Amino acid sequence: MEKEKRTRRKGWRVAAVLFVLFTGLAAFSWLTWLWQARHWDNIKLIEIFSMLKISVEGTSEVIMRDFWLTAVLPSAALIAVLTVTLILLRRWKGVRLFSRIGAAVAFLAFVAAAVFAAYRLDLKGYLNSSAVESEFIETHYVDPNTVELKFPEKKRNLIYIWLESVESTYSDKEHGGAFDRDVIPELTAIAAENPTFTGGEGIVNGGISTLGTTWTMGALFAQTSGLPLKIPITNNSMSFQDTFFPGVTTLGDILADEGYQQAFLIGSDGKFGGRRVYFTEHGNYTVWDHPYSQQVGEIPADYKVWWGYEDQRLFTFAKKHITDMAATGEPFNFSMLTVDTHFPDGYVCPLCDDNYEGSQYSMVMSCSSKQIAEFLDWIKAQSFYENTTVVLSGDHITMNVDYRRYRPGLPAQGIYRYPESRSGR
Repeated sequence: MEKEKRTRRKGWRVAAVLFVLFTGLAAFSWLTWLWQARHWDNIKLIEIFSMLKISVEGTSEVIMRDFWLTAVLPSAALIAVLTVTLILLRRWKGVRLFSRIGAAVAFLAFVAAAVFAAYRLDLKGYLNSSAVESEFIETHYVDPNTVELKFPEKKRNLIYIWLESVESTYSDKEHGGAFDRDVIPELTAIAAENPTFTGGEGIVNGGISTLGTTWTMGALFAQTSGLPLKIPITNNSMSFQDTFFPGVTTLGDILADEGYQQAFLIGSDGKFGGRRVYFTEHGNYTVWDHPYSQQVGEIPADYKVWWGYEDQRLFTFAKKHITDMAATGEPFNFSMLTVDTHFPDGYVCPLCDDNYEGSQYSMVMSCSSKQIAEFLDWIKAQSFYENTTVVLSGDHITMNVDYRRYRPGLPAQGIYRYPESRSGR
């Protein structure tokens, strides 16, 4: 009799543990998808695998706090409440049946989340594409080591500006965008007055964000190497390793061999996504990031907003660094990445004007467009400008799902239609 009781108690405990475990896993899975759906509409397995391989150090506190509030804390609270409830009901005769049924239902909910994830992430397509050999790179990629690159005796400087999440679709319909009202009028005017990589006359256009280029590090790598950032899950772990595709020859490698000074300026932590490793290994760039500015006193030691510091400061620091590099008389490659326009809604700085009927992201995009135009005007006024090439490029398409939905003055059908989304260049 006593043995039978112990067996029943043991069976109840197992069922209770499984009930709590699967409930927690199911809740966390579905709530994580809810969080993801608010920010990424077309995330793919290759992006998730890449994110699993990078350090989250340097991630915006806004994004991490939203994840904790949306998925982590509610799941933990549900587990705690369910655990206490089962303990209080342990003497109830029906608790074993209740636990078993609950464990079964929770398991099914967890399986449903896994199936939903496989569908949304196109697991079948990923597995199929992984098993099929493609000649895309062999057909279109040219290894810089196999061709002769000739530089003029007086080498041109390069200023490469990546614009966080900026798309050419933010322009108005008249100029090839998707908006009724141009959110980036200054950038639209700049594109109309200067050479662009694609598109007809009077049309603002850009390149398609292809596989392996739809997040910042993937975009930076692709634009400077000509290759997509496809990382096997068991190999290159980016932030956690000392090397970053050492066999690939990039823009930084080429310019370093030609004696260029090279620097990369960002208002966030260079460790995030392996950016510091990449730029120091490929071209020996000097990386000026948020921790650097804290260390040298450009900002207070405890200063941090958004991802680090805002673009208003970034452009101020950029002017100083470019001036110093130009003063040496040696050719330079100065690269920088803006951050205020990062999802979910961007960072509102003192320079922003609310002229977009409550759409914060539109306000931030407009503010960024104005700052970039002012920065270019400053560059044009410098003595080194005549011998300098300036490149403006969106790093990738926006990750803000809500921004594609209807906003006052914006098209109801959304800003872009994946995969035709174009990153402004």
